[in-house]
Amino acid sequence: MLTVVARGCETVTAGYLLRAGAASGELTYRQKRLGGVPGMQTFWLTGAEWLAVLRIGLGLWWLESWRHKDRKGWFERGTGIAWAAGVAAKHRWTAVRSGFERVVAPRPRAMAYVVVYAELALGLGLVTGFLTPVALVGGLLLNLLYLVLMIHDWAEQGQNAMMALISLVALFAVSWQTWSLDGALGLFL
Repeated sequence: MLTVVARGCETVTAGYLLRAGAASGELTYRQKRLGGVPGMQTFWLTGAEWLAVLRIGLGLWWLESWRHKDRKGWFERGTGIAWAAGVAAKHRWTAVRSGFERVVAPRPRAMAYVVVYAELALGLGLVTGFLTPVALVGGLLLNLLYLVLMIHDWAEQGQNAMMALISLVALFAVSWQTWSLDGALGLFL
């Protein structure tokens, strides 16, 4: 048995967390919480805690996206939707052009509010872990819309693709079980 590091009365040994004086083969609270899977433990955080870090990081990314928007320009002058209209007008896919003309162009002010406050809601939902699956699916859909709209601009693809990938991982790995209001309230378990 190889002892890697000792912390207080706990010792991390060969992938298992053992308490000093615990009977051989007995699972600790931490192992029971992880389902007894030694591969899900690290020296610092559990697998579920790392997923929570990923979820919170994605939420902070959405909050930063909301924070750096010129809201006065978006709401009063319509700069964001006007920019998107220019991109959609030059888009190579007719479905994107016609979809933008049917859905967004007739109501630019409302769409500006939808985009800006959707980013805020996604960020808050992911950081606090409230209605996390809804926020992850909404974020994934919003990123896919951004990807399709900006399909020809490679500078934008990296951020949207990475955020969509993180949303998928966090969604399928059930990242709302730890450090979240959903976990505390027993939602989506």
